[in-house]
Amino acid sequence: MIKGRVIHGRGIGANLGYPTANILPEEESRLESGVYAANVRIGHKRHRAVFVVGAIADVFPYSLEAHLLDFTGDLYGQALVVEVFEKVSGLERFDSDKELIVKIQADIAKAREILK
Repeated sequence: MIKGRVIHGRGIGANLGYPTANILPEEESRLESGVYAANVRIGHKRHRAVFVVGAIADVFPYSLEAHLLDFTGDLYGQALVVEVFEKVSGLERFDSDKELIVKIQADIAKAREILK
């Protein structure tokens, strides 16, 4: 479990159509880099999510980001808890946004299956 607050990122995920909550954790995470199926709790509400751990876009050496499935809204400043279930895939580099979007879609599909 990871507890933290949502902070502003660079908007890379949102620009691709998959906004993420960038998380400033209360404690250092011990998760290895990769993409995970997770639940994110905001107060008493639980949302299914894809949780990304690791270097993002050559900008952040180690970041924690959650894409909440079927969610719209503003999470900046919100406290949340991430419950990590299973690793979906590793992180990869892509030559184009199109290739990255295909990978994101595949990771979301796998996460949905895990979180059924």
